This record gives sequence, structure tokens and C-alpha cells, in this order.
Amino acid sequence: MRKNALILSVLVILSMLMTACGAAQPEVEKSILIGGALSLTGIQAPLDEPGLRGAELAIEELNNTGGILGRPVKFINLDGKSDPVTVGNVAVQLIEQGAVAIVAPCDFDFGGPASREAQAKELVGISTCASSPLYGSEALGDKQFTLSMWNTTMGAAAAEYAYKEKGWRSVYVVTDSFIDYTTSLSEYFIVSFKDLGGEVIFEDTYTQGDQDFSAQLARIQALEKMPDFLYISS
Repeated sequence: MRKNALILSVLVILSMLMTACGAAQPEVEKSILIGGALSLTGIQAPLDEPGLRGAELAIEELNNTGGILGRPVKFINLDGKSDPVTVGNVAVQLIEQGAVAIVAPCDFDFGGPASREAQAKELVGISTCASSPLYGSEALGDKQFTLSMWNTTMGAAAAEYAYKEKGWRSVYVVTDSFIDYTTSLSEYFIVSFKDLGGEVIFEDTYTQGDQDFSAQLARIQALEKMPDFLYISS
């Protein structure tokens, strides 16, 4: 938790310094408010809830050791409900309540709206684990960050494991086209696997929520050459 507490401290101090560099601000209440737009319901909840628990523990540790700059820290999370529009709206609510920084969901598609609202108010925002290369200054602004490595690294690591550790040379790729995380993860895996000398026999897709995979199975069964393994990005 010490690492999480340090990250939150840096995040808040950065945001306060950036705000101080602008126009004079009215006197704020004694406690420092950090807002969270993490999803506790819906498809995103299993990814966001661990980050929320970690943030709560980090806030507790910070306050037990004197807070930040001698001020106690308060963390309020409003359920983003795994809906990008709701995530953006709750971020606006939190900023209006006085949040000096925003903790965004663990995904570019779901977390991006919260970070955009933070950027619009020149506040620091940070995603708990979004790994799309889009989660950075180019797409979201210079005050938006993620705690995760990008899919460029994860895709390459999977490719190297398959090629170098397992000795596999051919792959059939299946990609969930639901969000940028799954599509970009496949993209960088494919690039890395080919660079290593591997062969991508076919690139297939499906959509989140599909219950029938007979078409994909039929295509695999019809292959003249069977792949060494399947890579499924979901």
C-alpha cells in the first residue's frame, strides 16, 4: 500500500500545483477531496473494484501518517456503472464537489470520459490499469495518466513467451472487437509475433456477449494447416 499511497500523494500535489499556477482559487476546505468514477456494477466492475479497494486502503494509510501537506484526504467514488456517459457525468459531479484529482476506470473506453472531464478543468486524472496506448497525453491531455503498462508491452510479452518459451511458430488469433483494449492487444501481439518469425494463420473476431461461436470453430476446422495455438484477446 505504500506505493499506492505515494502515487496518490504525487497525483494530488501535482494537481494542486497545476491549479495554483492558474488564476487565484477561493479558499478550500481543510480536507483534500479525490474523486473516483470507478464502476462497481456492470461488465467493468471486476476490473475497477480492486483498484477502488486499493485506493481506499492507500487513503487510510495516508491519513494515518498525517495526510498530504498536513491535510486529511477524503476519497469519494461514484459508480460509473460501466457506462462511458455515466462515467463522464459522475466525474463532472465530483469536480463540482471540489475534487482536486480524478481516479478513472481501468480501461480507455470506460475511463477516457472521466479523464477528459479532468483535463478540461486542468486537473490530474489517473486510471487504475488502462493499458491501451491511447491512454496518454496525445489522446487525453498532458495531465492524464495510467498506472498500467501499455498493450505494446503486454502483446510483445505474450508473443515472446509463445515463440521463445513454448516454441510455437503458428497462431490463430481471435479478437473481441468490443473495446480498444482487446483490439489493440491483438494488434501488438500480432506485430511482435511476426517480427519474431511466427506465422499468423488467420485473424478472426467476435463481439462481446456473443453466445454462438460455431462460425469461428468452423473456420478453424476447415484450415489446411492447424495452428500451434490459439491467441484469444478478450
